[in-house]
Parts: sequence; structure tokens; C-alpha cells
Amino acid sequence: QGGSGGVTFSLADTDGDISGVISGTGPVTKNGAGTLAFATGTTHTYTGQTTVNTGRLNVNGVTNAGSALVVESGGTLGGTGTVNGTVTVNSGGRVAPGTSPGILNSGSVTWNAGSNFDVELNGTTVGTQYDQLNVTGTVSLGGATLNVALGFAPTASNSFTIISNDVTEAVTGTFNGLAEGATLTVGSSVFQISYAAGTDLNDVVLTFLGDIETTVSLNGNDLQIEDTNGGTSADTLTISTDGTSVIITDPGRVLTTNVAGASGNLTNTVTVPLTSFTGGISVLTLGGDDSLTVSLASGNFTRTISY
Repeated sequence: QGGSGGVTFSLADTDGDISGVISGTGPVTKNGAGTLAFATGTTHTYTGQTTVNTGRLNVNGVTNAGSALVVESGGTLGGTGTVNGTVTVNSGGRVAPGTSPGILNSGSVTWNAGSNFDVELNGTTVGTQYDQLNVTGTVSLGGATLNVALGFAPTASNSFTIISNDVTEAVTGTFNGLAEGATLTVGSSVFQISYAAGTDLNDVVLTFLGDIETTVSLNGNDLQIEDTNGGTSADTLTISTDGTSVIITDPGRVLTTNVAGASGNLTNTVTVPLTSFTGGISVLTLGGDDSLTVSLASGNFTRTISY
């Protein structure tokens, strides 16, 4: 029972569950580094604001639509239940759906600059293998930081709907540094983000492009194309030229480059202007089942290729 005075839960280094119903008009506040859980099957009726100051609140039950929820710096909202009210995440606060992993349902959600959205990708099944925030209402990302923990080896074109947005409202804003179609690198795995995906073109989806297999860089005056995964996969490199650039392609693989003037970083095709290097082309694929095709279909090479 709550009342109008409100309830504060302080858990320093321990965790706790609330299985009873919290009612009344007062606020509910979570303090302390521990984790507080609103138990599964419990529908709370209180209408005061819910504030997560520090530690983690797992909403596994249901909260009232009249209770707005605010996550402050040092606080984390998680769980597998439903937050029917609005959610505001301030700088330093976090939303991390599930309890490793899971689906958290919410009303309209607003991330502010400096806040975080944490998702786990441990497989391709939503809820049991990867996290999702399922939103009924609007989504405003506000330049929040997207943090992805990858716990399995995805395959090309695997996609993950990390925010499911109802009806047709477009997502407002983007995650920090991630424009529509941008790539996100987690370890050596590369994902592409879209804020206009799904049936209604308003879900936030990560699509796996592949692991970084090959780096294209300069070694002295030479252009060096080098396997970066220890030769454990079968790279199928094709090198061609159009007379002004060298084009390196490996279908189904991801290439990375830091060569000035080059394009195609974190895609399967890197284009390097011939003016970016003065030497030859060196290919270091570390053996295995790798193959190299030198295509003359668009022009002849004027630089030496060593393999």
C-alpha cells in the first residue's frame, strides 16, 4: 500500500522483490545500488511518479498509465513487464530491457543526451535470445548512446528489432553518432542501423553485415590488403581497376580501411584512388581456403600485385 506520501525503496548491495500491490497517489522512488523487482503478475495502481535514482528497477509486473517513470543518472530500468506510463531517461540513466535478455513494454519513451540504451544479442529470437523495448506511443532517441553486447556469432542478414514502435509514428532523433543506415561495430562484427524498418517503417532494427575480415591500409608506399581473422575463413577477394582507382571486393565479408581518400569502409567493397599510394599492391591472406581474382574487365593494372 502506498497512499499520498509515497514509498522509497533503498537497496544498497542487495536485491529485493515486491510481490504486493502498490497503490495510492504518492511517488515511488528506487535508491541504492541493488536491484528492485516488481514481481510478475502484479498490477500496481499507484499514480505518483516512479523515479529510479540509482541501481536497477526491473518491472516484471505492470505499472499504472498515470505513473510516469524517470530514470536518473546511475539508474537502470529493465524487466519483462509493462510500464504503462511515459518513460524519461536522463543523462547517465539507462534502459536495459529484460533480465538477460527479454522484452520490456512501455508507453512513450524519451531518451535525453547522455543517456543509454543497453541491448544483449545472444541469438535471433526476440525476448529469449535478444532484448527489445516494445513501445506503445512515441519514441524520441535524443542522441542517447546505444550499447550492444554480442553473445553469439550471427550470420549475414540476421536482423534484430531492438525497438518495436506501434502504429505509424516515426522515430524522433537518432542514437549518438548513428545516422540512418550507419554502421555499428561490436568487436569485429559490423551491424547497420535503421530507424525506419519493420511493417510500419518505424522500428529500430540492427542488421548484421558481417565480421571484419580484411583491412586495406598503407605499408610504406604499398597498398596492403591483409586478412585480420587469422586465415580461419574462406575469403574470396577480387581486385580490379578502372584506371583511376583500385577496387577490392569480398562478397559476404566486411572490409575496413583507413587510407586517405578511400571509400567503402565497413562494407564489402573498398575503393582506393591510385593517387593515394605510389607503390605496388600486396595481398596477405594468411593461406587457408582464401582465393584472389585479379579482374581486368574494367582496365589493366599499372602497379605490381604480390600475393
